[in-house]
Amino acid sequence: DVQRAQRYGIRLLPNLPHEYTGAETVDFVHHLHDLLAPTASPDEMVRMTRALGILHQSLGHLDVAAHWHRENLLWAQRARDGIAQAEAHFEMSELALMSIDYHAAAQAAQEGIAIISTLSADDQRPAVQLLAGRGYRLLGASLAMEGRDLAAAEEHLQKAVTVLRQIENQGDLCAVLFELGNVAAQRGELQRALDLYDESARVAEAGHIHYYLALARNNFAYHSLLLGRIESAQQSVAQGIRIAEAYDLLAALLHLYSTKGEIYLARNEWRDAEESFHNGLALAEELGSLERQAGYRGGLALAALGGKDFDTARRLLEEALTLLADQGYWHLRTRLQLWLAETLIHQAQYAEADKLLAEAMQVARSQQRTLLVEQGERLRARFPALREN
Repeated sequence: DVQRAQRYGIRLLPNLPHEYTGAETVDFVHHLHDLLAPTASPDEMVRMTRALGILHQSLGHLDVAAHWHRENLLWAQRARDGIAQAEAHFEMSELALMSIDYHAAAQAAQEGIAIISTLSADDQRPAVQLLAGRGYRLLGASLAMEGRDLAAAEEHLQKAVTVLRQIENQGDLCAVLFELGNVAAQRGELQRALDLYDESARVAEAGHIHYYLALARNNFAYHSLLLGRIESAQQSVAQGIRIAEAYDLLAALLHLYSTKGEIYLARNEWRDAEESFHNGLALAEELGSLERQAGYRGGLALAALGGKDFDTARRLLEEALTLLADQGYWHLRTRLQLWLAETLIHQAQYAEADKLLAEAMQVARSQQRTLLVEQGERLRARFPALREN
């Protein structure tokens, strides 16, 4: 019934991506789209294509989501709706962040911000202010992901916090708090990072933002682990996995399997760690995430190191670094270099290890990555003992 679909189905679309994620919801919106598309107005097409893009994105169907985001932008342009066009660019930026492609994320965010800037500077409508805050958040997040200018990343993110608190928008606020936690973590400010992740989780839970709730629980777990709080880490990662599995959030599971594996490493449970990392690697390959493919190879290399299989560890780490060549991802790349340096020492490749360690330490110091500097200094202090062994 086309009339009923127009009357009731279209009204449901704004709330569906947050309240009712899952395959059944996607099927419903696809059916609605197929039913209404022949006679739908440009505005109705904007709403349907936007919902399809967000829903597929929440399920980890990244290529399909990209298609619907492009369709959404085209319909927004046909409708001459500036706000809808900016929203489409921001959804593309969000997708790029999920795919861990910071170049695309930054470009899409800047295109959306440029559209917002063409609106009246005096336009204080909540929708416009919300988009401004979201643009700052996405640009800040992409800079934080790239990692070379954390100060600029934090500046944009703080602008977003100011705007979003003013308009009391919980949906985007949880994402900004999450990204600020990432910046603090990269600087080695672990307790501040935990506080921000915890606040992000509480805001996400109140707003039924399941994806960021799962991510915040994951990052809280990982950085709790860095502080030696293994029990807290186990509880938080279990909560994150339950949320991600309940709502089919594959993109969140992409990170949660890694943290689960790291917890096993901390307990010297090498086989369980390998299983978790292999599950994550399969998912990373399915979703096309180079960064996570490299990260999971790094995790498998650590498990191999724990089992004294230095040849396998070296092969995996070299494969991981090859995947990241010319891609940025400075934090992960530096961690991989430090692990490879340690592996080379075990293989008595001292000159190569020393060169690699020096390169990693130069990046860590220049980018003020306190935790990586400390990790490198600990490794250097262990050089003599490792050589004797």
